[in-house]
Amino acid sequence: MQPILPDKQHAFEVGAQQLLGQLFRLNLTVYQKRIKNFSDKDQFFETGVIFPIAISSGRVTGEEVRLESTDIHGFRGFVSYANARAFGVTPIAGGLFLGENPQDLFLTGLKFANDHDQRNEAQFHLSYSHHRSGLYASFGGRYDSGVPADVDPGTTLADFVGQGFDPRLYNEIDFQRGRIRPRMVLDFSVGADLMQKERVSMNLQFDVQNLTNELFLYNFESVFSGTHVGFPRLLSGRLSLRFK
Repeated sequence: MQPILPDKQHAFEVGAQQLLGQLFRLNLTVYQKRIKNFSDKDQFFETGVIFPIAISSGRVTGEEVRLESTDIHGFRGFVSYANARAFGVTPIAGGLFLGENPQDLFLTGLKFANDHDQRNEAQFHLSYSHHRSGLYASFGGRYDSGVPADVDPGTTLADFVGQGFDPRLYNEIDFQRGRIRPRMVLDFSVGADLMQKERVSMNLQFDVQNLTNELFLYNFESVFSGTHVGFPRLLSGRLSLRFK
């Protein structure tokens, strides 16, 4: 175990914004972070116990583009795309590391993809609000191309199950690319402002997350973060009363 020193960052960001007529706005951003004593966390096998660690150095670069609208007869929305590259450079510089196969992480100069290294991310969101009645609804989604996974390219289903993993997760991993397979998760909400008084308001809302009940992984056998399975379809509702 070694002490964890504060991380040091040099961050650079350039952005531009352009109105497209009176209804739309386009935002462009390019950024880069150069980090020394790159902070991360190590998960103790498959438990919920984590330990802070520091990696010698790291770099995060990316680009983002976002197109959003103003209010158009009650409709409002946006669509965005992001491309990110994140990597760390060994050795482990501090903290307590109790994960699996740590030998390579103590070598010097080994470059590896970070848990957040993801080439393509896209989001969209469309909402509608009827100002007179107080009714509103929204529909949105997120696409992720997949983060790195610590797997062997030739892994078969039999090998996978033999290691104690759920066979349903096998098709959620691209073993040739060494990454989680892409996913698209959709959400929907509908609600109404039932009462709007000077000193009190009441709101009712119903939400559906992961509308298509898609099985997906956040990550798998990550060196630092273990395995996390995405949530199934979630239904929720709330009734809120606010006093002003």
